[in-house]
Amino acid sequence: MDERRSNKSVWRAAAVLSSSGVQLALMILVGSYAGKWLDGRLHTSPAWTIVGLLVGLGLGLGGLVLILWRFFNED
Repeated sequence: MDERRSNKSVWRAAAVLSSSGVQLALMILVGSYAGKWLDGRLHTSPAWTIVGLLVGLGLGLGGLVLILWRFFNED
């Protein structure tokens, strides 16, 4: 029973890590593309691209911390 439970927790940890990596990358990409789109509309290149990148990075890291917090504090 313990081996089965341990195996399940390993797969769960792998799922949490992979989903958090995907979330981080997706937030950075969405922020960058939104900033690039704004730069194209407002002719302010690269100001909004940098802002979008930083906002995406912040949101991605915040989501990563939240996911890991829930994972490690689960009973």
